[in-house]
Order: sequence, then C-alpha cells, then structure tokens
Amino acid sequence: MIITHLRAENFLKYAELELSNLPASGLIAVSGPNESGKSAIGETICFALFGRTYSVAADAPEKLIRWGAPRCNVSVDFRGKNGRSYRISRYLDAEGTQGARLESLDDGETTLAKGAEHVAVALPGLTGFDYEEFVESFYLPQRELTTPHPDSHALMAMAGIAPLARIRKELQEANAQDAAANVDTARQIAELETQLAELDIDKRRLPDLETTRATVSSVQKEKSERLARLQQSVADYKEKYPAAYKARSAQRKARLFAFLFFAIAAVLWGGWVALTQRPDLDVSQQLSAWLANSIPGWQIERVAILWAAVVATILFVVSLAISARQGGRFGKLADHAHEAARQIGVARESAGADIRGPLENVARLVPAAQPNPTNAASPESAKAAHSESKRSSLPASVAALGDRTSRFDVDTDEIQQTVDAIEPALLNQSKTLQDQVSLVDRAIGEEQRRLREAEKLEAMRDQHRETHRAREHHVRVREMGISLLESASRERSHLFNKEVRSLAGGALPRFTDDRYQHLQIDESLSVRVFSNEKHDFMDFDEISSGTQRQIMLAVRLALSQELIRSTVGGAQFIFLDEPFAFFDEQRMLNTLHALPQLSDELAQIWIITQHLPEAARVDAHIRCSRETEELRVATPDVGG
Repeated sequence: MIITHLRAENFLKYAELELSNLPASGLIAVSGPNESGKSAIGETICFALFGRTYSVAADAPEKLIRWGAPRCNVSVDFRGKNGRSYRISRYLDAEGTQGARLESLDDGETTLAKGAEHVAVALPGLTGFDYEEFVESFYLPQRELTTPHPDSHALMAMAGIAPLARIRKELQEANAQDAAANVDTARQIAELETQLAELDIDKRRLPDLETTRATVSSVQKEKSERLARLQQSVADYKEKYPAAYKARSAQRKARLFAFLFFAIAAVLWGGWVALTQRPDLDVSQQLSAWLANSIPGWQIERVAILWAAVVATILFVVSLAISARQGGRFGKLADHAHEAARQIGVARESAGADIRGPLENVARLVPAAQPNPTNAASPESAKAAHSESKRSSLPASVAALGDRTSRFDVDTDEIQQTVDAIEPALLNQSKTLQDQVSLVDRAIGEEQRRLREAEKLEAMRDQHRETHRAREHHVRVREMGISLLESASRERSHLFNKEVRSLAGGALPRFTDDRYQHLQIDESLSVRVFSNEKHDFMDFDEISSGTQRQIMLAVRLALSQELIRSTVGGAQFIFLDEPFAFFDEQRMLNTLHALPQLSDELAQIWIITQHLPEAARVDAHIRCSRETEELRVATPDVGG
C-alpha cells in the first residue's frame, strides 16, 4: 500500500491538511518542533484507514475533532497491493457518529463499500493488514521501541501462524466448554442414578402382580359365577316346583286307581271265568250258590259281569297310561331339580373353600401401609373377612339337601332358606376378592407408572452418558489437533525467527557502522547481539540505549518485511514517528542512508523527527509549525 494523497479538515491540530503528489518511493521526512502537528499526520493516516488512532481511546473518538469544530473529515488516496488506486473517506461528528466510504479511483470513483463496518470488512483485502498488524509493523507511533509480544495477533500474522493460533484457541475454548458441560452432565447422571435408586425397581414385581391379579380375578369370577348359577337354578326350581308337585300327585293318584282297577278287573275276570268256563269246580259252585242267594236272577246278568271286567280292565290301562304320562312330565321337571341340587352342592363347596392363598400373595406384593380408597379392603381385612365367613357355618341340613332337592321333596321356602345360608358366604368372598383385584389393579398401575418413570430416567441417563462419552472423544480429538497445531506453530515460529534474524542482521551493520553484525532471537523474541569488539554475544541490557533503539528499529523493520512477504505483497509504506530519539547525528544519518536500501518492499518511508540534519537526503520534506493550523504540500521540499 502506497499513500498518494492525504486530506483532513478540523482533525486534531489542523483546520485543513492536504498532502498531494507524494512520492511513491523513498524517504518522506516530516520535521518540526514539539506540538507542531508532526504526529497528527500519522494519526490522520491511521484514522482514515481504521477509524481510530493509537493515542486516542477508541471509545472517545470525538476528541479527534479540532477544538470548537462540529465535525471532521479525512481522506487518503492509496495504491493497494494489487496496484490499483483507491480512496477511503471518513467523517466524525461531536456525537461520535462516524461514516466511511471506500471508492475505486480507477473506475471513476466507484463506491466499493459504504459505512464504517462494511469498509472495515473490505479494506484488509486491499491492503493486506488490519489495525493491530498495522500498529505492530508499518506504523510506529511516538513511543519507546520495544520487542513485540510473541503472542500478539500481529506478530502471529507476520509469522503466518495466526490461523493456526485462531484454530487452536477455538479448539481450546471448545474443550473448555465441553469439559464444563461434562461436569454438569456428570452431575445430572448422578442425580438420575439417585432417582433410579430411590425408585428401587424390581423387574419381577410387575409379572408377579399380573399373575396374582389373574389368579385372584379367576377365583373371584368363579365365586360370582357359582352364586349366579345357584340363584338361577333355585329360581328355576321354584318356578317348576308347582308343576312338579301336581305331576307327582297326579302320578300317585293314577297309580292308586290303576291298582284298584287292576284288583276289580282281576276279581271280575276270575268270577266270570269260574262261572262260565268252569262251573264244575267247587269254587264255581260255591260262588254260584252265593250269588243266587245274594242276587236274585243273577244267571241272566253273567254278561254284565263280563262287561264290568272289560270296563275295569280298560280303566286299569287308562290309569297306567295317566301314571306314565305324569311320570314322564315329572321326569322332565326333575332335570331342574337335579341342576338345583348340583348347584347347591357346588356352591356349598365353593363357599367353604379356603381363599387365604390368593390373599396372602396380595399381602406379600402390596404393602399393608399402602393407602386404599374408600370401600377397598386391605389384605389384612380380607383375611379377617375370610375367617369370619368360615366361622359362620352352614346349617347341617344343607349337606343332605341334595337328594331331597333332586326329588322335589324340598319346598320353595326351605330351598330359599338354603340359598340364604350359602349366598352371604359367596357374596363375602366375591366382594373380598374383588376388593383385592382392585387393590392389585392400583398396584399394577402404580408399578407401571414407576416402570415408565424408570424407563424415562434410564433413557435420559443413557443419553447423558452417550453425550458425555461423545464430548470426551471430541476433547481427545481436539487435544490431538491442538498438539499438531502447536507443533506446526513451533516449526513455523522457528522459521519466522530465523527469517527475522536474517533480515534484522542485514540492517544492523548498516545502522551501526558494522560494529554489530549478528543477532540471536529466541522464541520469545528476546534479543542478544554479537559484539565484534568482545567477540561474543551480549545481553540487550549491556549495550547503550542508542544502540538498543537501532537494534529494535532493525527488528521492527524486519517484522514489517515479514508481514509484507506473508500477507501484504507488493510495495508498502511505513510510518516511523520519532524513531531517532537518543540517536546522535551520525547514527541518524547512517540510519537515514540505510533505510531506502533495506528492501524493495518497504518503498515509501515516512520519518517524523524534530530536526533533520542538513546532510540528510530525503525525497520529500514536510515542515510543520506551531503557529499554523493549515498545512498544504503539493510537491516535495515545499513547506506549509
């Protein structure tokens, strides 16, 4: 970058400043007494490029405006590293508002960027450096010459390790973030482990609860079904009892009449046979004599005896038929009686069955302390209810009731009494078991909730563990990357120090009349110099202050050349504000003579000094005065 034109209005000392037709190469000397505005020229260049200066804090830019003026304007024309011409203009008002514009002069003042932020982004692409690199290399403000800090961004940029340092810093920050995050993740994992331990999940508990629930529910269902079947069969018995009673009574009457008609028919048929078929028998003769004495004219009534026998026989057969029909009817009704008798027996056995086994399983799996809703029985109350039902024994007649019931020998009142004796026991057992089913259902629901919660906690824990492992892996990978970057940076820094030492060593003999020719520069940029007189390297504090500044100037110029080679490229200006403090006139002349010969890249060299020796040869000389607030220079060697 080469400056070709500089303008300013109301900036620092100057109400108006214009330097034009500046030589593209050689020495540009700016001389004058203290407070004559020499340093203001360098600060004008710095503000034009970056919107800030070295001497005024960035958060108080209004101090740059000349006293009493409402605003200031600056602009600088320059040739970029690509050889094209550009202009950057800035203004600043008393409120601190700043504007900027970057233009291409080769394209008819075409605007490339507008606004301070956009100009700041576009400018390094044209110049090859930013503010920090500028003040550590090409711009030496009025200050003590010292070795630059080895970890400064500008120096790392000169060495070509700034990208490596940036990436290393990003990796280190990422590792620190991951390490901090893993501490928090480890705490979360520990909290989740504590919550899982508090849940105390037993994987066998839910299957046991479900098995117990199925068992208790099956027993309860059996009790309910027994009771329902008992009630249905007894209802059928009571419904069929009147018809069965009538059928049995009719059958009995029919059997009685059949017996009577059989006896009458037998007598009549016997008498008729004896009188008509065997009259010669003694019995027949005796019967005939008895009839003759008892029934006058009985001989003519023999046919009547025959018909009477036939009628008796017919009535006997009819009575038998009626008896058989009523017997069949009773037999059909007796099926209901048999079913009632069977259900009574089954219900009696079910009511007397022991249900303590299922209840003990419930008591084992469901803690007694678990709160139960209203009307829900606990395992203890269930066992007590079962014991009570065992003590209330059934009537003794119930055990022998089955046979009588199957014959409809039990009337409806008696069978109802039997049901009333069995039903409460079954109801009590069914209700107790149903309460236990409800209790186990709630326990199953609670256990399922606990398992879902545990599953959720385990998923979160496993996810945190995976995240923790992933972060640890990333940290290890980054640490390997950091190690490789540090190794590459050390190698590049070593080469950079060697190059700086070589460049500074080339300038040093010219600055010191060959008294000092060799330098040692370590990784921290500490300097030792070889003395031809002592034939040995000397520590920096062993030499005079003037020589120290000559050495530091040589190092600073070497760093500038490295920055040009690494990032800038092409010809570059350098601005040195009072570099010759503590220099005697001969040292100053030697340095002025040597500067233009150091490097083709350091083409335009600005020198700020209070006094320029008469023997000094410069390409332009700008003279400043305390008395004037305006400075215009159009050609070299013309003062304002």
